[in-house]
Amino acid sequence: MPVFLDKIFDSAPMLKMAAKRAGTTRTEGLEEMTLNMIKGENAFPDKELQRLVDYLTKDGKPDIIHLSNALIIGLSRRLKKKLDVKIVCSLLNEDDWIDEMAEPFQSKAWELISKEAKYVDAFLTPSNYYKQLFISKTGIPEENFNVVPLGFDSA
Repeated sequence: MPVFLDKIFDSAPMLKMAAKRAGTTRTEGLEEMTLNMIKGENAFPDKELQRLVDYLTKDGKPDIIHLSNALIIGLSRRLKKKLDVKIVCSLLNEDDWIDEMAEPFQSKAWELISKEAKYVDAFLTPSNYYKQLFISKTGIPEENFNVVPLGFDSA
């Protein structure tokens, strides 16, 4: 895409308009896109990935990159290759999205997360329950998980 179009689509009014249309809670029709995001091969074009790398490195190389959820785990392989940094991934509610998908998409999504997990240095889960659920769905080794409860200690 030409640079002038990037600037238009990245403008505040365009982003606000897009945000108003966001918020889908149904997987129907989004199964292929979900799998593509998990794989990361076609979901993140080289140009956009390079923009992300440039942004992340503009003030120096980061020590660690935190992915907000496993549905974008496909970024981990490419970011690790380009930046050679540690990558952590938080896990919360991916099962709600994936388990709503029809087969064979549901099984494929868990399989792809398991495959891409080797590029993630640590997974953060909010509870032992979710850790065990994720292990049962993906087969990722237990030692790759850290439980970080939600909330704060008021004491």
